[in-house]
Amino acid sequence: MENKRIRALIKLLEDPNEIVFQVVSETLLKEDKHILPQLEYAWEENKTDDLYHHRLNNIIHQIQFKTIKQELGEWVGNGASDLLYGSYLVAKYRYFDLLFASVNEQINSIWRELRHTVALCRNPIEKINCINKVFYSRFGFKRNAEKPTSHRNNYINDVIDSRRGNHITLSVLYVALCNRLNIPVRCVSLPRLLVLCYLHDSAQYDDVVTNPDAVRFYINPICSGMIMGRKEIDTFLEQQKIQPKPEYFVPCSNVEVLRRLLFNLSYVYELVGNPDTVDEIKGLIDVIDQ
Repeated sequence: MENKRIRALIKLLEDPNEIVFQVVSETLLKEDKHILPQLEYAWEENKTDDLYHHRLNNIIHQIQFKTIKQELGEWVGNGASDLLYGSYLVAKYRYFDLLFASVNEQINSIWRELRHTVALCRNPIEKINCINKVFYSRFGFKRNAEKPTSHRNNYINDVIDSRRGNHITLSVLYVALCNRLNIPVRCVSLPRLLVLCYLHDSAQYDDVVTNPDAVRFYINPICSGMIMGRKEIDTFLEQQKIQPKPEYFVPCSNVEVLRRLLFNLSYVYELVGNPDTVDEIKGLIDVIDQ
């Protein structure tokens, strides 16, 4: 009976009367993603009515967007522990049918090439050098210097497919790989740049790290995993004419990483003059900020 009701409502979208459309649209938008297959089937079934297609597209998009907002809210509410999953939810904004299993499996394929070699490493430096060799040289991940403002640099599935990303998405992939290898690497949020840090054993299980002495060293994700000390962070801040703050030397939260990813995505769509998309992404930022 429920499916019949939904089908009847979808059929009414063909009515050119604007009042009928508003009532039907509001009713359909109260539903969740379970009606998407019926909406998509209706879109495929009638390919000649432009108004009908436009209405269906709009409703499909709004329901998808509502779903992503809900899932992002749940990710934050459940502790935002899996950064890769958070970045996957951002990618779903453009690729709604993307499956996390496909993203996860591609990271696992890199992990399988590394796990035995890393286990033989004697110290943290050797482990990072081993990861860098596979991640950057063997698989070819690097900063997309040719198209630094491409929206694709911010969608984790596109980055995996093209092996090109930015400082945020490369950091996300690097951390996801280290998590699988039980290596205590996290993101550090610097102004204009996200880097990574390798924690001492005593701090690796702490949810919040506030003491810079808990960091062994730093890693630059867009320079082939170059290992850095605190001196390099100080130099970077000085070059940028930025006053050092304690939070620039310790790990940030996964929510902060996702916030930066969304802000970056908003910026690239603003560059190409897509205000509607910018507004929606700002809506996603509001979800994780609540």
